[in-house]
Amino acid sequence: MTTRAGITTTVIAVTVAALVGCAPSIDGSPRAAAPVFAAQPGGDLGSLLLPADEFPAAYPATVLDPAATASASADLDGVARGAVVDPLRCTAPRQAYGAANAAMAVGTDAATRSSVSVQVLRSGESLDALRSRVGECGEYTVSTFGARADVRTEERAVPGAAELGLSRATAYGYAREITADVGDEREVVVYVAQTGAIRVVASVLVFGDGEADTAALATTFADAVRFASAR
Repeated sequence: MTTRAGITTTVIAVTVAALVGCAPSIDGSPRAAAPVFAAQPGGDLGSLLLPADEFPAAYPATVLDPAATASASADLDGVARGAVVDPLRCTAPRQAYGAANAAMAVGTDAATRSSVSVQVLRSGESLDALRSRVGECGEYTVSTFGARADVRTEERAVPGAAELGLSRATAYGYAREITADVGDEREVVVYVAQTGAIRVVASVLVFGDGEADTAALATTFADAVRFASAR
């Protein structure tokens, strides 16, 4: 037989859980609500971009204009404008870089030749499609006006995803090594969060034999996701 006191206690517990807005995880600790990145159709994505002054102190940052965003994005992807990817199926969908489709900030540590960047993109590619493309393209080549680069990719776990309310359906991570005929080798580690068509991307890029600063990347990614979901 259930007592009136027992019923009252249960109702209070359920009410408190609803007010807090967090569902308990399996171990009983609260789980963050899933983030949502809301942007008006055709609206400027700059309002969702982590401000430059909120980047890690070691990476003084600046917000890029659309032309610089397109150029910096190509550096991260390893695929310059006009490049040919082999096999062709590893080519990323074309991304528009106007204010309504992309916003980007980059912070650079000149001493280590590394940079941390945040992008907010309006993408026609789902996160599942991105996961499939990266997973199926562990190795490919990029040719640009006679120059060649070999690219290797592998999946990476996104640290702190659960604490941000992210799941496999909304978060993905990968690393890319780019070895070109000319210039230093590059390593890029990328964490992505996506809801609907809006994608928040944090990346760290390092040249040569340097070690990718994944601690700064994880912090920046978390801050970028929280900032975009709070707008």
